[in-house]
Amino acid sequence: KMAISGDIKNKRVRFGCALGIAVLGLIALALLSVGPYTEYLWYSEDAGYIRVFTLQYTVRGVLFAVAFFATWLVLRLGWRQALQFKFVYVEVPDGPIKNITSAVMLVQRYGGEAVRILSVLGGVIAGFALSSEWQTYLLANNGHLFGKHDPVFGRDYAFFVFSLPWYEVCVALISSVTLFIALTHVAVAVGLRVVQRVAPVDANLEKVTARACGWVGVALIVIAGRIAFSCLDYGTEQGAQFVGAGYTAVMQLKLTGTLAV
Repeated sequence: KMAISGDIKNKRVRFGCALGIAVLGLIALALLSVGPYTEYLWYSEDAGYIRVFTLQYTVRGVLFAVAFFATWLVLRLGWRQALQFKFVYVEVPDGPIKNITSAVMLVQRYGGEAVRILSVLGGVIAGFALSSEWQTYLLANNGHLFGKHDPVFGRDYAFFVFSLPWYEVCVALISSVTLFIALTHVAVAVGLRVVQRVAPVDANLEKVTARACGWVGVALIVIAGRIAFSCLDYGTEQGAQFVGAGYTAVMQLKLTGTLAV
């Protein structure tokens, strides 16, 4: 009977949480729909350009979906991998050590639920962030060549005006997601090492540390790519007499390229 009543309480708690999340989601959806509805009325009734409204929210919807699913999948897989560690008592803990190990056991027990929620939240944030760059995306896909090339990189100026801003947005999103996963792996590896020093536990630190090092390496590569992309900004640097990289900017460009390497 005690077990049955406990299961009933757990089901009620889960149902209440799910209902609360659903209500909050509906409220958030209602608040977020005020702006688009106002724009729809303006484009359809006042401006008479409903195609502009349709194009805008079609592109924003596609960008949101791509960013959401990609970020959700990568974050969920990366964070789940970070929580795949062994945690076994060598002897029964006592005193303050028991509180430390209890905290780690809670992370191990409820980490999966936290990953599910946080990965969805991260996907939503990434989706809104990328969808807000819908104009940058349209410019990148509808740009035209200017017929003049930058003297430093040899690229048409259209690349710096239309394509480069969109590439920088994508690189920034990828680097942010990778950095979050790498920091989680590092935090788990460091936390387990600290716990193992003070508590009688056996943890697979070799695998955890190897995974953390791997993700840190991936994060460093992505960050290096982001720094390398920032070098291209010197092609459109505004000077006092001309547009482009002067002597000082060229020296900074070399230093930035060296840092990226």
